[in-house]
Amino acid sequence: MRQIAKKPEDIKQFNDWAKSRKFKGWTDFSVGQKSAYEKTRDYIAANEQAHLSAYTEKPLGDRVHIDHFRKRNLYPALTFDYSNFLVDDLNDNYGACYKDNHAGEITKATFEGDERIFCPVSENMADFIEFTIDGKMKPKTGLSAKETKRVNETIRVLNLNHKTLKVRRASIIQEINSYRMGGLSSDEIRHSLPNTGFPTLVNWALSLPPLP
Repeated sequence: MRQIAKKPEDIKQFNDWAKSRKFKGWTDFSVGQKSAYEKTRDYIAANEQAHLSAYTEKPLGDRVHIDHFRKRNLYPALTFDYSNFLVDDLNDNYGACYKDNHAGEITKATFEGDERIFCPVSENMADFIEFTIDGKMKPKTGLSAKETKRVNETIRVLNLNHKTLKVRRASIIQEINSYRMGGLSSDEIRHSLPNTGFPTLVNWALSLPPLP
């Protein structure tokens, strides 16, 4: 998970617009204003997330939605706060849907406590993680106990070590290593992986010496 930059002017423009519409609930926007919803969703996906999942960094598929990072039932005041909007696949195995439906009890401590999960809008989790050659994400060596707990809780709540993600990450690591053994530079390798996604993993793999 990497940090996602949101422009203050985009936040203000959307929030002011939503306030002027006086929506009573999320469906007033997501269903009642479907074209506006889709325009907002697609703008976030393209301009803020480079068509990658906000949580897994996997390339987005055809079935995507706006996720509220802080859940609406816990933070109703943030229902129409653009800074709380992220785009992810509709996939129960990991990411937004797993957070909302399968991660167990989610409370405000999940977002505010000492072991709070990382927020892609305000933090760069990429600085706190590393990987194993089999594609597993884990806390970076040398973190404090508190930071380690936060990384592990984020991985758990979003199921970021689901077998599908680990297999794909391991494949990318192997592909990068093959390119490096073939003599390609880091820039050349990046150009050879235009639609791979997983930029945090790619950066990590390129920082390592070639595997034997």
